[in-house]
Amino acid sequence: MVVFILIFSTGMMRMGGTNAFYYDEELSESNVIALGTLDMEVLAENNELQKPEDAGNMLPEDMVTRTATVTNVGTLPFQYNIAFQEVSCSDDLCDNLLLTALKNETEAYEGPLDDFDLDILSPLVSGNSDEWQFLIELPAETNGDLENLDCNFDLVFIAWQTDFTTPAKGWIDEEFVDNNNIHTGDWFVDLGDVVINEIMWMGSTEDKKDEWIELRNMTDCDIEIGKWRIENAKKKGNTYKIPANNTIPANGYFLIANFPEPSANTALSVDPDVHSAGLSLDNDDNGNLVLTTAKKDGKVVIDEALGKNEWPAGINKRGNDPLRQSMERNDEPDDGLKENSWHTCEDEGCTSTDYWDFEGDNYGTPGDDNLSDETAKAQEEIKPKEKVASSTTVAPTYTNKENNEDEEAPAEDEEPETKQEDSTGDVKREDDDDEEPNDDQGDEEDEGEEDAVDEELNSQEPDKTARVVHFDSAHA
Repeated sequence: MVVFILIFSTGMMRMGGTNAFYYDEELSESNVIALGTLDMEVLAENNELQKPEDAGNMLPEDMVTRTATVTNVGTLPFQYNIAFQEVSCSDDLCDNLLLTALKNETEAYEGPLDDFDLDILSPLVSGNSDEWQFLIELPAETNGDLENLDCNFDLVFIAWQTDFTTPAKGWIDEEFVDNNNIHTGDWFVDLGDVVINEIMWMGSTEDKKDEWIELRNMTDCDIEIGKWRIENAKKKGNTYKIPANNTIPANGYFLIANFPEPSANTALSVDPDVHSAGLSLDNDDNGNLVLTTAKKDGKVVIDEALGKNEWPAGINKRGNDPLRQSMERNDEPDDGLKENSWHTCEDEGCTSTDYWDFEGDNYGTPGDDNLSDETAKAQEEIKPKEKVASSTTVAPTYTNKENNEDEEAPAEDEEPETKQEDSTGDVKREDDDDEEPNDDQGDEEDEGEEDAVDEELNSQEPDKTARVVHFDSAHA
């Protein structure tokens, strides 16, 4: 009985638990997470700065250009910045270069190149483009301190999200327009920068008027010589003017002749840089040749060549044994008014068909290096020739190379050419006084401001000490 009661008591004391909770499940469909792209494309039309046609080193008033197209090839709109970034530059030059930046043909910036840092905050949306043109100019008033300097730079383009005010946050894209290289030239011309280097004052065996003058550039820069003048290089002591828009290359030569190479009147096998029937040199007492700058630049004397009384070098033999040898400047030009600055072209290479139609009696190196300087160096001094008086006037006979027939001597009532032999046997002719031919290239009338100063400048002596600014002819 006792046992039964204990078991019943235990069963009454243990109660079972009940576990319960609420649960609900839903499904959201067609949810897409898409990432946009920020992608800027910058295409430069050319792979370098574009210079004016035929321009060399940059000179005052020259302008170079670069174009680029900025396109949004991504999906996100962006803002962008363009800035100058130095690569290797002369600070003075970069400070003085002026930049004009045009966006879609509208000016967006004008000022110093090295200050260029421009934000374009209007969003460029996907598929759209901006067209840019960058114009870089060296001002006209630039002084000589900026000659022969370099400015090499990049244009840096940075795009960023429109959600932010600066590219410091968010996605960015960076592109470059590189290879922008500017080198300035020489624009102040000094005495001796260009010299009168060789003179064929006697003509050739082909024609006594087959005369030419060669100029030599002594500098490492191209020099614009258009409208420069050579006094006493035309008949009766008149001045020859080099046609406009002509440049003598750095360390190069410039040939001025009476006839073009194809002409039957010339023995030259090289074509001159300019040709003009106005060139005329007297064989005796021509007067010194004086090379000056253009009248608008003040007629600054650049060089002179001795031609007063008689030429200090060159050979002019006529008759049955003709010989024409040019008068060459020494490699070290020195003063062109000194006799020992010149020598006669005697090297056998001077008769090469590189210069002449045929080897033989014409000596000279037109448009090329002089060859006979060793002869001049061996001479301590060129002594004046002793003239031998001649009481005989002769009418020389010339041989026509084409038909090998002798030309008739002048009639008795014509004034014949005369020749005088000096102690070396050289013969010098006396030119006739034909009416001066028209100079169709070298004697055009000056225009504009140059005309206004002609009268005043012609009354002045050329300035032998001043410096003159010259500009390349191919300006923007």
